Amino acid sequence: MIQMNLKSIVTIAALILLTGCTVAPKQAYSGPRLEPKAEAVLSAAGQHSAVGFDTKTFIAKVDGVSMRDTGAALAGQMFPYPHMVYLTPGRHTIELVVALGTRYSRGDVWFVAEPGEGYTAKNEIEGYSVKMWIANKRGEPVGGIAPPQK
Repeated sequence: MIQMNLKSIVTIAALILLTGCTVAPKQAYSGPRLEPKAEAVLSAAGQHSAVGFDTKTFIAKVDGVSMRDTGAALAGQMFPYPHMVYLTPGRHTIELVVALGTRYSRGDVWFVAEPGEGYTAKNEIEGYSVKMWIANKRGEPVGGIAPPQK
């Protein structure tokens, strides 16, 4: 029989909860990881909204492949998707999820990733609509709206 003291139980419980709160960046291509100058990085920006709640943006799919983190889903995370993915250069279709409290919106965008570049998935909430786009390092929109992924 294994005996554990209260301190060990609390430590293990805290580690489980902390692990469930974040999803690590994910490699969105097969094979070994490329050098940073050979791959592109897409990160998702959160922002403070006018109504006082923070919006969070998640990367749900890349080119039709789910980025869902099973461990985070099992830990009870409502949106078990990463905030950052590593991509190969070229055209990609991205499904974004924008969450505001317990409400969320999904949208598909496309862009052409350049090697060694960083991009940010951005959003803007106006009334009942949510705009989503990808911006380069200079903040300029790149790509466009894509048909929904299957």
